[in-house]
Amino acid sequence: MFEIGKVYYMTDWFTGGVKRLTCVKRTESHAWFRVTSTELDGAYITNEDFEIKRTDGGREYVLIYEYHGKENRLYGSEEWV
Repeated sequence: MFEIGKVYYMTDWFTGGVKRLTCVKRTESHAWFRVTSTELDGAYITNEDFEIKRTDGGREYVLIYEYHGKENRLYGSEEWV
């Protein structure tokens, strides 16, 4: 489950930079994140929202991007609902 205030980390598939996603708001269907990207040329802060999806087992995730049919997902927790 995505929790407000919790920080999630991932690596950018293209640049290799680290993204820090802080959950700032959520509803049953959407999660809003403050995204801080650290790249070679500096740090960037954006705000992004994603639709919350669930696996067949009920585990929450957001789809960060899809490339050639391969999904890059961010899971809300390691716990199964």
